[in-house]
Amino acid sequence: MSSLEDRLDDLVAAPPEHLALMLGTEGDGLSRLVRQNCTYLARIPIASSVESLNAGVAAGIALYEIARNR
Repeated sequence: MSSLEDRLDDLVAAPPEHLALMLGTEGDGLSRLVRQNCTYLARIPIASSVESLNAGVAAGIALYEIARNR
């Protein structure tokens, strides 16, 4: 796990006032350039029988977790 991912708990526990949520594609995720410019990186764990999440579903899960802790 990278140091950016290690800080995810800090983000969820105390979300910043201003936040931009970047969603990657199902196959490739975020581009290298976008990843390099992110403060936090997160991955939603899914069952091995599930190939991927729809971007709208992934956004909903991420936004719910952030809003729940505001």
